[in-house]
Amino acid sequence: MKKLILIFLLGLPLIILAQDPCAQLTAPLNGATDVRLDTSISWTTVPGVNGYLLSIGTAPGANDILDNEMVGSVTSYTPEAGLPAGTTIYVTIAPFYFDAPSTNCPPQTFTTEALTAPPDCTQLNDPANGEAGIEYTPLLSWDYAYGAEGYFISAGSTPGGTDFLNMEDAGNSTRYNLTGTLPPETVIYVRIAPYNSLGITMNCAETTFITRPSGSAPGCTFLTFPEDGAMNVALTTSIDWEPETEATGYIVNMGYSPGVNDILDNAVFTGPTARVLEFLPNSDVYVTITPFNEVGEALGCITESFSTTAGCGPFTDPVTGNIIDLNPVVSIPDTLAVCSTQNLPLLDGFDPALSYSWFLDSEEGIRELGNDPFLQLEEAGSYFVEVTDTIQQENNVLECTTIETFTVIITDPPRLAGADFTETPSGIRVAISVQGESNYEYSINSEAGPYTTGLTFDLPEQESYTLFIREPLACGITSFTLNPVSFPNFFTPNGDSFNDTWKPTVIGRMQPDLLAVHIFDRYGKLLISLAPEDSGWDGTYNGRELPASDYWYRAEFNDGTLKKGHFSLKR
Repeated sequence: MKKLILIFLLGLPLIILAQDPCAQLTAPLNGATDVRLDTSISWTTVPGVNGYLLSIGTAPGANDILDNEMVGSVTSYTPEAGLPAGTTIYVTIAPFYFDAPSTNCPPQTFTTEALTAPPDCTQLNDPANGEAGIEYTPLLSWDYAYGAEGYFISAGSTPGGTDFLNMEDAGNSTRYNLTGTLPPETVIYVRIAPYNSLGITMNCAETTFITRPSGSAPGCTFLTFPEDGAMNVALTTSIDWEPETEATGYIVNMGYSPGVNDILDNAVFTGPTARVLEFLPNSDVYVTITPFNEVGEALGCITESFSTTAGCGPFTDPVTGNIIDLNPVVSIPDTLAVCSTQNLPLLDGFDPALSYSWFLDSEEGIRELGNDPFLQLEEAGSYFVEVTDTIQQENNVLECTTIETFTVIITDPPRLAGADFTETPSGIRVAISVQGESNYEYSINSEAGPYTTGLTFDLPEQESYTLFIREPLACGITSFTLNPVSFPNFFTPNGDSFNDTWKPTVIGRMQPDLLAVHIFDRYGKLLISLAPEDSGWDGTYNGRELPASDYWYRAEFNDGTLKKGHFSLKR
């Protein structure tokens, strides 16, 4: 449903070279010690690079482990035969560009751990154990045995036999090419004995393979479309090659760098064609096709190549040097925030295009919402839109697609749940509590701020304060008046010693003295008059508990002011 859009720019390295041109080791770090012998070497990405030339050695300038090898655009490499123990390793990573000189970067180093025991065991992995149809002079390979400095290999026609190889020293390599010819249709028994300066590891598992019957393998083939060296090949195309009469199938390896199979890796086809849905634009593609039959694989087949069209881009115009991007432009913010007091918006105003497809990515899965050039949002969530348009070129018509993802969130305006006042030597401390779904910010007495996320304020004493609460995404600023003369909104006289009585509080020396508070029921009947020294009303009248309901108060102060309001009795 979501089309993968990959962008590969040949012209861009010329622009990006102004940045740091050298990759830095990320594992092991430059200068690391006691590094494992089977470590993978990884490094930072250099923007715009087409690949990396990697050299590894045991001395400055020495490339005795790996000599200027093109590893493609990946940013890690694991030495096939491990690393020597107790040795300082020198690593040089040179960024490679198709149309610019490679960068001379200084070596970076780390030191491996010392040997403490003979190596681990290993066994043959190619040919696989029990595999049949193997050539008479196969290339034998095995996994690295930790701590190995070399390997002895034995092979025979019986279990434990040595009539083909008898403890042959393969050196510090995980491959060995038989120079003698094995007999046809024979079970071959192979054992690997890793060794290092501390000893040889014998009795590793023995594996077998069976050589092919006598006969002939097929010959090689060649590309017929696109032909070797072709240019401006469409990004979606079929790859065809000349059928080979004796072949029963074809092994196809394909990638964007020589020897790197990042498009097809040992893919098997029974016919002389393969369809690729999406090449990278403006790229060289390398193809190796190996026919095979029951006798074996064709030997020595060459690698051919072609280059793809620039596609939808972005790419660099070879004449002007400008970056060209033919993909539709979709301008939607990554996050759309809507206040819960507002209606969800209509997304529209986009440029005309061939097609629009809107989707909601929810916990239940991806749901298509419509194909109009607009969308009425109905809920919060993660969305994406696919916009496709056609571009007429000289020789073909391109369909270019942009996928834009965005998130819709709904925020709440703040609700002031309470404000507690206490006297301090320098004034008043106000502690507020707020309800609502957002990351609120607060300011006292100044709408312009500064705002803070803290909920406690130490303030000079004054008759009242204005609290400004800012919801930064969509709801804006809401103001509340805070009065140190506090009349609780409710109380719960249930005997739990918490909030059992109702009584106003007056905080601060600047406030007028409270003379009395009169409490009435909903019919205006006076229930009790409280003096400042009283402990508060416990929700009774003449010793009888009153029901849960709203009650009214009238407070009298010594400056002649009156305050009226109501509160709730909850049971």
